[in-house]
Amino acid sequence: MKKSIALVVPLIIFALLAGMAWTVPAKGTSVKAIFDEMKKINPGLKDYSSQITININAKWGFISYTPNMQGNYYFKKPDKHKLELTKAPAYLKKYPQVFGWSLPDPDQFKNRILKSEEAGGQDCWAIEMIPRTPSGDLTRQILWVGKTDYLIYRQQYFYKGSSAIRVDMDYGKVGKYKLFKEMKATFEFPAIKISAETSATYANYKVNTGLKDSFFKK
Repeated sequence: MKKSIALVVPLIIFALLAGMAWTVPAKGTSVKAIFDEMKKINPGLKDYSSQITININAKWGFISYTPNMQGNYYFKKPDKHKLELTKAPAYLKKYPQVFGWSLPDPDQFKNRILKSEEAGGQDCWAIEMIPRTPSGDLTRQILWVGKTDYLIYRQQYFYKGSSAIRVDMDYGKVGKYKLFKEMKATFEFPAIKISAETSATYANYKVNTGLKDSFFKK
């Protein structure tokens, strides 16, 4: 049973953090124009690494699973990721993109602004996104995007069977750049009786150290 839990939890982590969609269809502004603005975030940033701590507090029925993992996360634009963890299942390292982000193609979604709300202490647009082509059990997602900095402060996924995932992001200044400080997530999968709270914290960033493409192939 414990082995089964260990297999399920990383897959859920992958689902809740992978594939961040950064579309913001503002009034009088096209989605493409907003994406162009988002590409301008952190100008001059080429690569970075940070220490990362991942905590999971999950329950499968009456069984608890609470691992703590530490290591290093590496990113190089536009889409290279690497994760080195201690005290973690080897297969979790196969999904380093879970702990970072890459800008997706906005044309894959139907988008509309629901309303303005506060998230992460910021005035945000709440944006509903529905996949144009069905993707697994995902039915829709909502993003809370800062009106002044275009950063995502909250993301919520909705799946078939009343399952849902919520992710909250917090950012910090690293020199002149805004990078992840912490991610917190809660999720409910009633069909398989799993609920959990997770967090990933980032510290001791090193920016633009010249990471080679070959480093990410090791």
